[in-house]
Amino acid sequence: MRDTPTSIEIDLGAVRHNFQVLKKLIPPTTKTVTVVKSNAYGHGAVPTARILQSQGADIFGVGTIDEGIQLREAGIKRPILILLGLVEGRGAELLRYQLTPVLYDLNTARDLQSYLKGRGEKLDLHVKIDTGMTRLGVTVEETPRFFEELSKMDCLNPIGLITHLSDADKTDFAGKQIVAFEKARVEFQKRYPAALCHVANSLATVDKRYGDYGAVRLGVVLYGAYPIPRQKKIVSLQPVMKWKSRIISIKKVPKGTFVSYGRTFLTKKPSRIGCVPVGYADGYPRLLSNKASVLVRGQRVPVAGTVCMDMFMIDLTTLPSAQVGDEVVLLGPQGKGLITAEEVGAWANTISYEIFCKVAERLPRHYIDPDRR
Repeated sequence: MRDTPTSIEIDLGAVRHNFQVLKKLIPPTTKTVTVVKSNAYGHGAVPTARILQSQGADIFGVGTIDEGIQLREAGIKRPILILLGLVEGRGAELLRYQLTPVLYDLNTARDLQSYLKGRGEKLDLHVKIDTGMTRLGVTVEETPRFFEELSKMDCLNPIGLITHLSDADKTDFAGKQIVAFEKARVEFQKRYPAALCHVANSLATVDKRYGDYGAVRLGVVLYGAYPIPRQKKIVSLQPVMKWKSRIISIKKVPKGTFVSYGRTFLTKKPSRIGCVPVGYADGYPRLLSNKASVLVRGQRVPVAGTVCMDMFMIDLTTLPSAQVGDEVVLLGPQGKGLITAEEVGAWANTISYEIFCKVAERLPRHYIDPDRR
């Protein structure tokens, strides 16, 4: 970690708020799978999971076994689902830390069965069905053979069945995926009638669709970002991450002055150009060059020129009161202003998820919880 005026502020009170308002959208008996993979989308898996556990989260979703171990060692007691299912040779850790893998191929099932049989152990797992994402999962056509062989593996205990919607906002294709999932679910629950099924992701949960399967998976909405803009009218989420720095230099320059690499920004009048010590090495995308805005003294000012590795420049000409040392907010609130992750994602031709996840580990994270002061 370097000496820097730049930091990430994580509002755990906002996590608590978002979880509780999302809970109101689902049936009381529906369980929540709160997804904290990839370091809770860059927000910090352990502090986030602790808050969610205290609020009654039922199951945690992580990507890898190592992420699951991190939560267990931090005191997380609720079930932890290993979504990537990469568990080859790691049966001992699954047992020791009571982790639940997602299973989607027979070779992995056979390996786990062999390992567990030799130790007289059993292992809970969820089975994933590929209904149209063409990513991980057993295809619907493969399910009869898969379920038949799985049912003979007495050391494996399938307690869940899941799929992933590739485009939850498009009800026509999502509907086809649900039809495919239903076909697999009927066959699966003939063998495992008590299995927990879950389909709905963040977008579907906010739209109150597919929440009657027994569980929903909450991801980016926990962190205050909306999967699609229209959902701002359905639920009021609070931004969790605030990315801030400070102005470290201000130059007065004449009309016709170029700024940064490639001379992509040219002042059209006498200007004040500020320098902010954040760059693409910190996860601030180079694609934000000449597109993004930041907040200074509660007002938006534009990024001027190409984003560099460790810094970028801003045009302060319309804000003559700005001074060296002033706070700069790249993401989140300042005064009455707000820069959303959705905006930053749009400027960078990507999505809020990637903006969150790319924030560099070298930046210090500070956790606040206004509700506990």
